[in-house]
Amino acid sequence: MTATTPAAPPAHSFVRPLLALLAGLGITVLIVVVGVLIATLAMLRGVNPARFVATPGYLVVLALLNAGGAIAGGITTARITTGRSFYTVFLLATVMGMSGLVPVIKGAPPHPGEPSWFPLAIALLVTSGVLVGGWSARRADSRAVLG
Repeated sequence: MTATTPAAPPAHSFVRPLLALLAGLGITVLIVVVGVLIATLAMLRGVNPARFVATPGYLVVLALLNAGGAIAGGITTARITTGRSFYTVFLLATVMGMSGLVPVIKGAPPHPGEPSWFPLAIALLVTSGVLVGGWSARRADSRAVLG
C-alpha cells in the first residue's frame, strides 16, 4: 500500500499574482475598449462626431460594459490565483476604482449629455464588479472541491 501525501501549499512567489493582476486588467480593458468602440460607432451613425451628445441609453451601455469587463477581470484574477489569498483581487479592484476616480478627483467637467455623478458611479461599479467576479469564481472553486 502506498500512502498518499497531502499536496504542498503553493510556493510564495510574486510572479503568479502579478500575472493574474495583469491578466485581469487586460481582460477588463479588452472588453471595455472593444465594447465602447462598437457602441460609440453605432451611436455616431449619421451624427457629426463634434456634436455628439451621450444619450441615457448610451450611458447604460457604457455602465453595462464596464460592469461586465470588471466582473470578467475579477473572475480571471481569482481563477489564476486559486489556492492563494484574495489580496490580488482586492488589488485589482483598488487599481480599477482609483483609475475610475481620476476624473472625479481632477474635477473634470462631464462630457456632453453625461450627468456629473456618472464617473463616480462607474468607479464604484467597476470596483464592486471586480470583487463580485472574484468572489463568484472563488465560490465556484470551493463548490467544485467540496462536491
